[in-house]
Amino acid sequence: MLTDGSEEDGLPVVDLYPWQARIGTVKPIVARVGDRERTVRVRIPAGVTNRAKLRLPGQGLPDATTGRPGDLTVRVRINTRRPVAHLIVAAVVLAGTSSNAQLVSLLLGTIWVLITLAAGYLRATAGQTRAKPSFTQDLRHNICAFGIRYLAPVGAALAFFVLLAIYLTLFGDSLSLSWLRDMERLFNDVSAFFSDELQLSEAGVLLVLGAVYLVSVWLLSTWSRWRLRLARILRRVVDAYCDWSGPLGAGLATLAALTFFGVHLGQPAADVQLRIDATQDGYAAVAQRAQAELSQRVTEQLLSKAKDSLPPPYRDALNLPPHVSTAVAGIAAHPQYRLRTSSAQNMFIRESTRAQQAEQVPETLRVEEPATTPYIPPDTTPGEVRTAREAFGQVSHRAGTDLIDSGRKKFVLQVQKLVSEQLRAVTRPLTDAYPILDPLIQVVTEAVDQSVQDRLGVSYDRIMDTALHDPDQLGSMVSSEAEAIVSATDLSGPLSRAGPYAEQTSTDLRNTLNTLQAGQADIERRAQADSALMDRLIPQLGAPSEYTRVWALDQLLDLGPRVDATHLGQLVTNMRGFGLDHQYAAYVVGHLDSPLVDAALRGEARRICGCAH
Repeated sequence: MLTDGSEEDGLPVVDLYPWQARIGTVKPIVARVGDRERTVRVRIPAGVTNRAKLRLPGQGLPDATTGRPGDLTVRVRINTRRPVAHLIVAAVVLAGTSSNAQLVSLLLGTIWVLITLAAGYLRATAGQTRAKPSFTQDLRHNICAFGIRYLAPVGAALAFFVLLAIYLTLFGDSLSLSWLRDMERLFNDVSAFFSDELQLSEAGVLLVLGAVYLVSVWLLSTWSRWRLRLARILRRVVDAYCDWSGPLGAGLATLAALTFFGVHLGQPAADVQLRIDATQDGYAAVAQRAQAELSQRVTEQLLSKAKDSLPPPYRDALNLPPHVSTAVAGIAAHPQYRLRTSSAQNMFIRESTRAQQAEQVPETLRVEEPATTPYIPPDTTPGEVRTAREAFGQVSHRAGTDLIDSGRKKFVLQVQKLVSEQLRAVTRPLTDAYPILDPLIQVVTEAVDQSVQDRLGVSYDRIMDTALHDPDQLGSMVSSEAEAIVSATDLSGPLSRAGPYAEQTSTDLRNTLNTLQAGQADIERRAQADSALMDRLIPQLGAPSEYTRVWALDQLLDLGPRVDATHLGQLVTNMRGFGLDHQYAAYVVGHLDSPLVDAALRGEARRICGCAH
């Protein structure tokens, strides 16, 4: 690259990079020899030092007497500033490509190369004089001069984003949420400036500035008569345009590049937004987990405390629902029999209805937390939130609290936020199916008053602070806070009100169980007796004596709905056979008063026995 041909102590200067001075090179410079400027090739020896003088034989002015060319002396100047700048920019670009700003880093490197080439061209042509104007040379000069003016602020904006991306990559987890929000607000404010004030997008501003750049280059490079006349007429306007277009354009270019490359094309703004979203979502997840863990443990311990404080007969009665379900299922297995008393039959119907209600209740009852946005302290960092989430992953999670086991389903209560009204509403379908559970739920819901809610809020704040700043103690903190809340909760009032109710429900449940078990035993005895009778009657339908056959037929018809499916199957098999009893069996099936015999089977039987009518 040509140097600027400047002079020092009256000597032409050759600029070198440190590595060129160390290993030697050949450097062309533009030197003024007399009244003329010409390009001189300087051979640089290895190891030359700064400000050293080099003598170039035959390159100076000719001798006045002999006419032979004299020697030219040049000064060596080793430039250490530009190499350092190049190294810094190269390091920034390389570091940026390893972060989330690869595109912006490549653009920064490209702009730096263009600025370096333009600056080199300007230095190389700074001392040249021309006999007549040249549009081509002026165009090159103005392209480089105005290019630097517009590229420099764009490069500064790109460098800002590359450094921001590197900073976010290295220290993003330790940045506070308030800092991230301030950065996001900066991007949005600058972007709003273009859309609100200039009525242009950032890309539109950059296109306008590019057009201004091209017009400026063309106007200042044109040497036509009409341009000179226009310049004389509008000299002040042209001067003002030339004086102000550059600084104004540079400022607008900086702002436009700041948002265009940072917000729309660059990754740093997206990375900032991503970290904000991750922090907010992560904090919400941690807050929900903290609330759920605390509420679940408090609910579980309150239920256990209330159960232990209720009368012993009630605690024993909580284990009776599976036995009631067994008795109901045993009676339902013989639908052709009814219990002997109407009160027992009504009791069976009631418990059957409750069992059907219980089948509609999900096994897991959830008291969910309303959808709210938790308050996030401004000094919270993404790293703290991530560590808190990992810490909660190590905390023993309570899947739920066992409420009651019906023998067919085991009902579990999950509480994300302990609110008495919601707890009562969620458990209402289950207490309707199993009233024995109602006194226990009543004690807990009455105990969860405003004072318990206040203690839950204070404990929640302490747990969140521990999760963010001392996550190793999180598990013990959750347990100790739950125990402290339960121990401070007074159950004496709710227990005194629910005690008589608990005794009454336990007594009712025991009476129900005793009645149903007695009815089940009675029905099973009757079913066994009828089964033994049918075992004797069905073979007698094929007895040699017609009297015996008719007697057995009448006895089977008298049994009616008490004929079970097994013996009805035997009758159907006999009626479809060719034995002596097939018509008698068909008569019984065709006239049997049993819900097990449908219309098709009844019609088939009556056709076989010849008694269709």
